[in-house]
Amino acid sequence: LCPSAQTSLDVALVVQTPPSITTQPLPQTLCLGAAATMSVAATGTGLSYQWRKGTVNLFDGANISGSTTAILSINPTTLADAATNYNVVVSGLCPSAQTSLDVALVVQTPTSIGAQPNPQTVCLGAAATMSVAATGTGLSYQWRKGNVNLIDGANISGSNTAILSINPTTLADAATNYNVVVSGLCPNAQTSLDAELILQTSPSIGTQPLAQTVCLGASATMSVAATGSGLSYQWRKGNINLLEGATISGSNTSVLSINPTTLADAASNYNVVVTGLCPNAQTSLDAELILQTAPSIGTQPNPQTVCLGAAATMSVVATGSGLSYQWRKGNVNLIDGANISGSNTAILSINPTTVTDAATNYNVVVTGLCPSAQTSLDAALVVPDLTQVAILTDTIACLGSDLQLQATAIDSLSYLWVGPNDFSSDSSNPNLTNLNATQAGSYQLLVSLQGCMSNPIVFNLNLVNCDTTDFFIPEGFSPNQDGINDLFVIRGIQDYPQNKLLIYSRWGDRLFEADAYANNWDGTSSFGLIVGSELLPIGNYFYILQLNNSADEVFKGVIYLSR
Repeated sequence: LCPSAQTSLDVALVVQTPPSITTQPLPQTLCLGAAATMSVAATGTGLSYQWRKGTVNLFDGANISGSTTAILSINPTTLADAATNYNVVVSGLCPSAQTSLDVALVVQTPTSIGAQPNPQTVCLGAAATMSVAATGTGLSYQWRKGNVNLIDGANISGSNTAILSINPTTLADAATNYNVVVSGLCPNAQTSLDAELILQTSPSIGTQPLAQTVCLGASATMSVAATGSGLSYQWRKGNINLLEGATISGSNTSVLSINPTTLADAASNYNVVVTGLCPNAQTSLDAELILQTAPSIGTQPNPQTVCLGAAATMSVVATGSGLSYQWRKGNVNLIDGANISGSNTAILSINPTTVTDAATNYNVVVTGLCPSAQTSLDAALVVPDLTQVAILTDTIACLGSDLQLQATAIDSLSYLWVGPNDFSSDSSNPNLTNLNATQAGSYQLLVSLQGCMSNPIVFNLNLVNCDTTDFFIPEGFSPNQDGINDLFVIRGIQDYPQNKLLIYSRWGDRLFEADAYANNWDGTSSFGLIVGSELLPIGNYFYILQLNNSADEVFKGVIYLSR
């Protein structure tokens, strides 16, 4: 009611706005250890912020900052930080506080290989697998051989997975450097260690066992050449496994040895079964073991007695491999030819036999493919030499005298004399008494020994009247320089000055010859290899005496030379 009106001071009217979130936090995806930030945009008066994980308030510290600001920072992130319910409560001076939508923080893990690929050993043609165990987010795989990426196809699958498969394996797949590159959403792709793929091969026989031929008691070896992994061997005889011991060694190796061999070892079906780490076992072809035996004489040559001119055979029975024969007389090899055949066979034949074939030391050497050569016992070949028999009786005798018919004396001889007037005697030295003209003429002597008969030995008996002649040829002489009968003296030879005397051996070799023989032959040779240098040996010699008289008388006979 009183003047003056008063005007108050100005006062402000502040209108505060309540909190309002204009931009929600966004979800975050990042790798473990990276920094994560979340932000919110809000309007309102006197705003304050409280970031939460769910309903749990976050506090600054450790890896968290800005927990009460518009921007939350988590640095570095850990796996514990991952959550789907991050939110922020925005408060102001006015009610009501605003809570943002929940957002996720996704923490991706880096790639890490936990289990390396293991080396693989498989049989050629079988399937091989390699695997890797890895952790990380969004993993991918690339298998490689060395630095070369493998690609699915042909025999390869899983080249971009954790498990690589190679089926079937080939020789080209063998390698020492298989590896896998593991990648993820986070950097730092990981490459595994190298792993080897070893391919084992099945047994395969390249060289078969060969047949063996050895001498009984020698060593025999058989071998096989095979390829494959982890090979083992089992030698067999037929289907029977051979075992080590006694004479057998190497029955479980590539080389079988039998030492020494026995007859029981001979077989045609030795084989070896070769097995390995991979199927299939291989059985070799059969191989034969041939055992050759050394020569052995079962039946010795027998002594033989045959007649002169007949065939003689000697034989031997021997066993052994690849036998050959060499007949001998003593140490001298016989050779086929003339009267000898079969000198290199089991049967020796001598046809016809001669006196010179007689011997006590025929033998045969039997050799074979195996040592040692065998020499038979000596066997005798007896060839009775009836040609040595001669009539020693003088071809001239006196009428009315007695005469003893004489022949060479040989043990075991049988004698048969025949002559004029049906004369016959089996005595070796029969006597003729009171000789008369009817007893003159041809006499024959047949001798036999061991079934062999001689040819007739003939001499002519001349009877003379000793009262009217003094001519006489003696039956023998003994030039031993004892002063008695040292010269061959023919009584009355001086009455035939034109005479000629020839002396021969029983083989017909001329030994002495003299014209006008003067009773001077002393038993030495005038011809041949022993002229005058050696005395003739004791024995029978033949003479021819030509008187060259008017009657051309010729006397033939035998002289026995004794010493």
